[in-house]
Parts: sequence; structure tokens; C-alpha cells
Amino acid sequence: MSRGDDNRPLEDDKKYMVLDNGDLLIRNIRWEDVGIYTCTAQNDLGSDMTLTFLYPVKVLDNGDLLIRNIRWEDVGIYTCTAQNDLGSDMTLTFLYPVKP
Repeated sequence: MSRGDDNRPLEDDKKYMVLDNGDLLIRNIRWEDVGIYTCTAQNDLGSDMTLTFLYPVKVLDNGDLLIRNIRWEDVGIYTCTAQNDLGSDMTLTFLYPVKP
């Protein structure tokens, strides 16, 4: 995993974590985290990469996700994960803007 136009590796283990399923977990997202993230996978048969643009949005105190001025770049699957000492739960939402 890397980020930016110069493909800097993600080296801060406390901030960035690649999960067992390959997802990237970014903790404490800030405006400084805006940008392009690159995931590269390779094996004996070759390699592949995917690019993702991160744009932080606001999560309200009640857990609602607020995305203002939705753009086509916002299209995608949003994952909300909550956890505590009793366990965890996750929900997925697909965002696709349509004309009013």
C-alpha cells in the first residue's frame, strides 16, 4: 500500500493497517489524509493495482454519515464498523448520486 503521486509507502502501523481480507483501515482520518491510495498485489503470475481517492467526510455524534455536495467521485461502498468489549458489527451502504 502506498499513497500520493510519488507512491510513498504507508509506514505508520498505528495509523494504517491492512486487514486479513485486504481492506485498508485508516485510523483517525484527517484532512491531511486526502489523496490517492494505491494497492498493489503481485505473485508469480504477475501483478495488479488499484487506485482509490480518499476524501474525508463528517460522521455526526449519533453515528450518521454526512456527505455534503455529493460528487461522482463519492460513488462507492461505504462501510461502518462499530465495536466494543462485547463484539463488533458492520454495515455496508452503496452511494450512487442521481439527479433530483
